[in-house]
Amino acid sequence: MIRLVVTILTEIENGYRKLQSKYLGREVTVKDPQYASYGDDSSPIAGMKALRAELGNKGSTAIIGYLNTDALAAPGEKRLYSTDDQGNVQAFVWLKNDGQTHFNGTGDNLVRFSPIKASHDAEVDKINEIIQAWNNFANSYTPGGPSAVGTPPTALPVVELIDSIDDAKINELETTPP
Repeated sequence: MIRLVVTILTEIENGYRKLQSKYLGREVTVKDPQYASYGDDSSPIAGMKALRAELGNKGSTAIIGYLNTDALAAPGEKRLYSTDDQGNVQAFVWLKNDGQTHFNGTGDNLVRFSPIKASHDAEVDKINEIIQAWNNFANSYTPGGPSAVGTPPTALPVVELIDSIDDAKINELETTPP
């Protein structure tokens, strides 16, 4: 038999999540282990409607699922989220059916670190070359005056900083803009 219950609190006993709940419309409280998909560790907030099922062993029961009150995923999608104790979504990962993955929002892209680092390092190297050229010029230049002729300045090499981080953009992964 499967019954609808309302969660009151959760606790971990010997590595197992146990849920204290009560039957709808009654004050009888029960405590059951939570069954979930492998690799899924989630703890429901108080007030969630849950399914309590009797298992094959007489008197053995378990919580086997919850009524999702925040369903947004379209067919073929998967959405993982966490909430505060009031049920407000705080963080999510949404695997969309068009190949997109959203991390806490949309409107900005996530990036790959390696291409950005390579681009950044190349720009720093170019800037350091310009700084070194300036330092060499400044250290060797002797200004002229009314009674002495100065050393002519040598032309500084002008290096145009052209680089792109376009390859770092991941179109399939989005997040909330700052």
